[in-house]
Amino acid sequence: MDRGEVLVGHWVTSVSPVAIEVMGYGGADFVAIDCEHGPISALGDDLETCIRAADAAGVSAIVRISSHSAAEIAHAGDLGAKGVIVPHVNTAAELEMLLSRARFPPHGTRGCNPSVRAARYGATPWAQFARDSEETFTVVPLLEEPAAFEDLDALLDVAGLRAVAIGPFDLAARLGGVGAEGAARRVAELRARLLAGCRRRSVSLIDAGASVEAVKSKVQDGVRGILYSADVVLHADAMSEPMDHVRRFLRERRS
Repeated sequence: MDRGEVLVGHWVTSVSPVAIEVMGYGGADFVAIDCEHGPISALGDDLETCIRAADAAGVSAIVRISSHSAAEIAHAGDLGAKGVIVPHVNTAAELEMLLSRARFPPHGTRGCNPSVRAARYGATPWAQFARDSEETFTVVPLLEEPAAFEDLDALLDVAGLRAVAIGPFDLAARLGGVGAEGAARRVAELRARLLAGCRRRSVSLIDAGASVEAVKSKVQDGVRGILYSADVVLHADAMSEPMDHVRRFLRERRS
């Protein structure tokens, strides 16, 4: 995304390493493991299993943590995630704090342990691991409240910011209600402001895409990261049409 390329990934809301492997083999660039709304704990063993599955399938794993917790940020990085999506980030000060918690001293406050999984349990020299983490471990603030847009320029100007994500569903809920015409219009206005600000700073925007047409439209607008649906939704969609045919056949057969 830093080079202007578009990456496509999927939400993972189930505790399923198999789903992650399937997504990787299916061509996903990344998976976003949801520890805010899914049953996976940001501090639990299941997260390690899911990140290991992503590595096995050759797909990058990022983790949506459940809070601004320093422990959750460090745990995701120690397990080998490539970054964290942090919910409900509204100010430049909050973002600066989060970036500090993701970086090792002297640049930040993240705790140091040379024997974690991301450092190959000590096989990677500490200096190399710390340098690689500094270059690649990414904090993605999720802008999902109107307050995040009150001083948007200050937030986007925070040093070290590489990508932001927008939460259109939460924004709509707070701007008049999901499905309301006025809310949809306001979300579109905020997204346009965010896109313009990202372009001026070479910051990548990550957005959701619920359909192929929505993905095409957002990519044409300049979105560089697409979160296309979720594992459970893709599974439900894949089952819906064939099972409709099966049920119709069975009804006809009974009649």
